Order: sequence, then structure tokens, then C-alpha cells
Amino acid sequence: MTLKENYDYVIIDTPPLAQVTDGFLLMETADLKAIVVRYNFSKKKVLSMVLKDLKHKKIDDICIVLNDNRVKSDQYGYGYGYNKKNK
Repeated sequence: MTLKENYDYVIIDTPPLAQVTDGFLLMETADLKAIVVRYNFSKKKVLSMVLKDLKHKKIDDICIVLNDNRVKSDQYGYGYGYNKKNK
């Protein structure tokens, strides 16, 4: 019996990909693969290295989640919520 037979979703959180190989091994069997990147904290060079490793291992369809982005009132983009200014 597998987890897929009993659950709609199984989420596995792994240590950072740049530090240990656990995440790479688990990605090979995952339906959805997501990398969480912290805005103004995660190093671009490290992310680039991880993405190259994923490409080399032929692991594709990677989702990148950007978190901790502080939305400024004059910044363009999409997000949840809104900012209403009093006039």
C-alpha cells in the first residue's frame, strides 16, 4: 500500500538542496517539485548551482516559490490583498 492510495496530498519537506542530497533523491518520485527561495536572503549563485544540478540529473518541471517579498505601495505586480489609500 502506498501513501497515494490513502491520501490526496503528501508533502515532504527536505533540507536545503545545496547542503544534502536527500531532496534530489526524493524529487525523482515526486509529482510536484517545489523549491522555496527567500527574497533578499537566498544566494543567486547557490540557486544557480542547484538548478544546474537539477538539469544535470534530468529533473524537470520545477516550481520556484518566492517567499518573504515585502510588497511596497509603489511596486507593480500580483499578490493577495490590496492597499487602499485615503484621498
